Amino acid sequence: MCCSGEQRGGEERDAAPAKRRRLRILIVDDDEGVLRCLARLLSVHEVFKAADYVAAEQALLDPGVSLDVVVSDYRMPGRSGADVLLAASRIQPVAVRVLLTSDPPADIEELIAAGVVHNCVLKPFTPSLAGRLEEIARSHRPAGPSTE
Repeated sequence: MCCSGEQRGGEERDAAPAKRRRLRILIVDDDEGVLRCLARLLSVHEVFKAADYVAAEQALLDPGVSLDVVVSDYRMPGRSGADVLLAASRIQPVAVRVLLTSDPPADIEELIAAGVVHNCVLKPFTPSLAGRLEEIARSHRPAGPSTE
């Protein structure tokens, strides 16, 4: 599983939790083990989980939740992670959108150019993914407090 046996970057992840802004992150993956692992890695943040497109869309449409980051696996039964991120770009356009995949789609550059995807992170990931997502979120979100 993604977290077992991986030690690289673990100490860095907890380097200054009090100084971090707590992010609201939606993670979407059809593999329950990956969802649990990502939720654990990102536990300093507020994490929402979805196992498919329908659950992700429900989370995106929740009027009480303004997301900072949406991370979606690419290959899932039914609709793909690209579909999830396209929906996120329409429903919560300020959220930073990250595709998580072991095999990037052929059209990844077009998805990035169109603003559907802000970044693509390759599997397998390490515990340093938490810091990487924070960097991606900082680089794509407006500076200063949210006005939402």
